[in-house]
Amino acid sequence: MVVTNEINWPGLGDFPDRGRRIAALLFGAPLWVHRRVDSISLGVAGATRRAISFDFTLPSDLAVPGSDGRVLVPLALIEKGALRRVSATGPDDHPMPVLGRDDNTQLAVEMLVQITSPGVPRPTEESEQMRDLIHRVVGFNPAETSAETRRAIEVEVDRELMPWSGIADPESRAVVARMVKGFLDQFLLVVEVDGDLVGKRTVVKFSYDRSLPIPDLGNRVGIIEFDLPDAGLAHSQHVEFSAPAGLVVRRLSVQETAGDEYVADPREDVPAKPRSTAHVAFAPSENYSGAEVSVELVPAVSGVFTFTVVGVMVVLLFAVAVAAEKFFGAPILSPRFTVPSQAVSLLLVGPALFLSWMARAPEHRALAVMLLPLRLMLISCAGVLLTAGIGVGVPLEPWWWDLLWLVVVVVAVAILLGLVLYLVNARRMARSLWKWARSQ
Repeated sequence: MVVTNEINWPGLGDFPDRGRRIAALLFGAPLWVHRRVDSISLGVAGATRRAISFDFTLPSDLAVPGSDGRVLVPLALIEKGALRRVSATGPDDHPMPVLGRDDNTQLAVEMLVQITSPGVPRPTEESEQMRDLIHRVVGFNPAETSAETRRAIEVEVDRELMPWSGIADPESRAVVARMVKGFLDQFLLVVEVDGDLVGKRTVVKFSYDRSLPIPDLGNRVGIIEFDLPDAGLAHSQHVEFSAPAGLVVRRLSVQETAGDEYVADPREDVPAKPRSTAHVAFAPSENYSGAEVSVELVPAVSGVFTFTVVGVMVVLLFAVAVAAEKFFGAPILSPRFTVPSQAVSLLLVGPALFLSWMARAPEHRALAVMLLPLRLMLISCAGVLLTAGIGVGVPLEPWWWDLLWLVVVVVAVAILLGLVLYLVNARRMARSLWKWARSQ
């Protein structure tokens, strides 16, 4: 028996026309990808899941041979990095082969060489240098490479690769340059489907856990923004967003882009009634356009939001009554009133009720950030009632007694002020005013 540490996995093999066909499929995606649905969901267990559904008919004249009678299908551009909980299923909902990093790199390099090649009949020293540059672009790792190295590669693409390509049309040249630079941050997702599906309408699905920015802390309206760099790779593009229980989508906006320019008016879904999902569908204006997605989230009314508002009002009324009685001499309590023995127990029911609204299960970080101000208000309300219970049940010196009730009133007013600032998004307003003032 021969022992070896090497495994010879089946590779892509040689196919001279492969780069041209992959390029034709990618640039002509709207002609054969009928519909693409890009869904983002914030899971209750804390994960952000991206699921992409592709409805396409692969043209027979552009079929690229794969392994074991299968054909290669370039589907999307995915952000580089370790993909978590990847799932790829074919039309029969069975697992579908996805090309690995080395094969993806090889295909992307062949495609970009085909696009940027000025038709040199045989390899030259300059063409080999350009191929090496393309390989460095495709193999670039944004997580481990400095910004200076990235800028240097971008300069090489603009000053060396694009002039060498011989692309005369400025618009086409800009599209190709944008495409090449895009591979600094994304990789080409290529799957293998059964060869019998060529020319037949097919639906495949790909999903994985991705990272998204978290809304800023302290605002009632939270905003999540992210990019879809390949939104134009379909005849009809759909974007869906699903919020976890406890949040609702106030607005979903999708702005199509071409480089740094906007190429169409934003498409929006503004639900008339609160719901946790939003959907936008549009026909891309350009074959290789991207999209900027913005989602506005707010806490659901039927939940901790309403309970917090009511709780703050109840505590405020209690504090007003305390202030009127203690500091303004209002005749609220009868001179014959005595504190019943169960008063402390009754007051401590309030803190227990408030704290019962704290989360006990794992939740998405976006939900935790959005509800944190409300939960802090509930904790503060519980603290006010707990302090009142101490004041009622513990005999204190007169000046300690007065100080305790003063604290109850001040904290209750502070909670009300915090609620008002939260409702009007004061933190975001202040940040916007600060940016405006600095720009003047």
